[in-house]
Amino acid sequence: MAPYLAFGVAQIVIGTAPPSWVVGVAGFVMGFGITVWNVATVTVRQQLIPGERFGRVNGVYRWLGAAASAAGIALGGFLAYATSLRLPFIAGGVLTLLAAVVFARPVLRGLQAADELTTA
Repeated sequence: MAPYLAFGVAQIVIGTAPPSWVVGVAGFVMGFGITVWNVATVTVRQQLIPGERFGRVNGVYRWLGAAASAAGIALGGFLAYATSLRLPFIAGGVLTLLAAVVFARPVLRGLQAADELTTA
C-alpha cells in the first residue's frame, strides 16, 4: 500500500507546490510508486490466477485501468476548466489516498494469499 500512498501524496504535492524542482521530485516519487505497484499487482495476478484464465483476467484488469484513466482525464479536464489547473492534481491525490484506505484490506489479503501459495 505504500506505493499507492506515495502516489496520492505526490499528486497533492504537484497540485500545491509552486517550485518546479519540488514538482519534479514529486513526479519521480509518483513514477516510482506506479512502477512498484505494477510489479506487485502483476506478481499477485500471476501467482493467483490459473494460467488458462490469466489472459482474460489480465485483459479485464487492463481494460478497467484504461477506462478509469480515461474517466479521470475527462473529469480532470472539466475540473481544471471550471476552477484551476492545480485542482485536478489535488482532487486526484485525495481520491487516490481514499482508494488506498478503502482497498487496503482486500489488497493485503490478496498479497497474503499469494504468499501462502508460494510458501506452501
